Amino acid sequence: MAEVNSGWSGVKWADWKDADSIRRRLDQGADPEVCGGGRPLHRAAAFGSPEVVAELARRVRDVDALDDGTAALWEAVMENRPDTARALAAAGADPWRPQVGGRRQRICSGVTVSHRLSAVTFWPSSFCRFAPAAFMPSISFM
Repeated sequence: MAEVNSGWSGVKWADWKDADSIRRRLDQGADPEVCGGGRPLHRAAAFGSPEVVAELARRVRDVDALDDGTAALWEAVMENRPDTARALAAAGADPWRPQVGGRRQRICSGVTVSHRLSAVTFWPSSFCRFAPAAFMPSISFM
């Protein structure tokens, strides 16, 4: 089955950091909800700039929409992207939304967003994978 052109053809991973280019595509009719079988916000959360994430977040119907069982905030967290996680939190992303298998995105390796959306906290990766959240030390950067 041929893929429908949603306005994103030719976009490379590095292009998700170029806010002017992404904004231009959106203004020319690129679909903020679909990109190559995935969601543009998820790609930007993992590989883009906070400016691109903020622009897409303003244009999507649901900043917490799932793609393959995860929200864009989860993508930012798993890619250790506190800058895009902060942009998503500012746009209203819910850090307590259940993810794949009912897991919460609060527990992960690398980075997590506080329940008040006020800080992004870094956890030691090796400790975070196995320890309950209540026992994890944190360093918050606000």
